Amino acid sequence: MTTITFPSQNSSVINAIRNAIGRTIYLQIVASAIPCSVCTLDPITDTSTNSFCVVCSGTYWIDQMEEYPVLAHVNWGRGDITKWETGGIYFDGDCTAQVEYTAENLDAIDKAEYVVVDERELEIKSKYLRGVPELNRVILNLVERSK
Repeated sequence: MTTITFPSQNSSVINAIRNAIGRTIYLQIVASAIPCSVCTLDPITDTSTNSFCVVCSGTYWIDQMEEYPVLAHVNWGRGDITKWETGGIYFDGDCTAQVEYTAENLDAIDKAEYVVVDERELEIKSKYLRGVPELNRVILNLVERSK
């Protein structure tokens, strides 16, 4: 039987590569919500009394976003992520971003409404925890936000 021994500095090597070729992406997290200045609140539904309000789109609450910057290794293009199906390969996602696995980063990813990468707004379609023998990175599968 063959025993596989992983290098003890695996995480530091991955972090060094990310530091060398990575760039900052911005996780957009809802920090607070302010009431709409145009319409009034329906206390029963906790939404606007005007469902066609041009300011809040009928929600009454307007989200105030906070940016959480994180260093990531970014790959653009549909060719980066392939999925297999019975009919063959299909492409899934516009961008992948690999970030360091920390409790703070994981919490921010879970709270993020969307991500800004290279001045483009993307939604987190899925996340994958990676690393051997212990978790040391998070892979985000990102798709362009619908306008």
